[in-house]
Amino acid sequence: IGAASGDPTGTSTSTALGSYYLGTFAKSKGTSWMIGAAYDVTKDITVYISRSQSFRPNGNSGAIYVISALNTRAATLGLDPIAELERIRNEGADTILGNETGLNTEFGVKTSLWDSKLVSTLSFFQLDREGEALEDIQRQMADPLNYTGPNLSGTFDPNPNNGGVRWYSNTSKRRVEGAELEIIWTPVRSYQLVASGSWLWKAKTLLDSSINPDGTDAATLTRKYYTYDFRMPGTPEYRLNLFNTYTLNRGFADGLRVSLGARYSSEMNINNSQNYDSKNGGLTAGDYVVFDGNLSYPWRLWGHAITTSLNVTNLFDKEYSEGGGDLTASVAGYSLSPPRTWMLINTLSF
Repeated sequence: IGAASGDPTGTSTSTALGSYYLGTFAKSKGTSWMIGAAYDVTKDITVYISRSQSFRPNGNSGAIYVISALNTRAATLGLDPIAELERIRNEGADTILGNETGLNTEFGVKTSLWDSKLVSTLSFFQLDREGEALEDIQRQMADPLNYTGPNLSGTFDPNPNNGGVRWYSNTSKRRVEGAELEIIWTPVRSYQLVASGSWLWKAKTLLDSSINPDGTDAATLTRKYYTYDFRMPGTPEYRLNLFNTYTLNRGFADGLRVSLGARYSSEMNINNSQNYDSKNGGLTAGDYVVFDGNLSYPWRLWGHAITTSLNVTNLFDKEYSEGGGDLTASVAGYSLSPPRTWMLINTLSF
């Protein structure tokens, strides 16, 4: 990350995010492991269990702020801009948050029945995540720079572009519980169905020490609503995918493969934050059905095997969103997923 120009004491007029201002390179490392066991009940049925630990660098610092805007707001509130910048840095604004870690448990059964004509996996899982970077609403509401008036008065406005400080913490604990079924059915050589579906019956925040989930005052309830009692972002309750493939095996079209698939997702939250206030309806995506298709044909040229494939995603050019984008000053709204997309692929085998 390149450092912005200016005086690091805080008199810079740079509009670079404050958390990037110091221009430091932070190293992140962690440990992941997995252990599992499987038992063959019969030659066609296997039960298994696994447990694993994972980590992901957060990539977040303790706060996001814009130095020039912070200077302006501090002066408007009658505060010393340099002292305020020093204060938030001493309180951890430029501290790199630790890794997000996960502990995952899965058990299930795998089958291969009727001479492998029906292959399936049914799994149940619990995914625990700790240390995800979430907005620290309590610190934001207690910071004098996040108000348009002195002494926490006026309008609450933590937007960094307006001089506010968006504080973050990684004290959260979240849990996802669900089941997934995947089936590959090949009743005859020329036809195959691949189907998968999932049901995530729990996707909740269990703990966030920056929020008091039992508070009764209006401000605390507002903080609670951002995270508690609403589904985690990016986790629809139901997903279903179907893909049918038929291969012709006679005549001039021998080897032509025709595929048609469908993807379904139930509604999901995009984010739980001040930008996406779940209490007031939030912003959601999903509850869509999208179709995909594929044509593939093998042929020969000068003795070489060639396969030509035409892949089309979003076959009927449906407008839908799987989540994405942001509600910021520079990106209004959220991103739609790609429209109908064609891809022609030729594969030459020697």
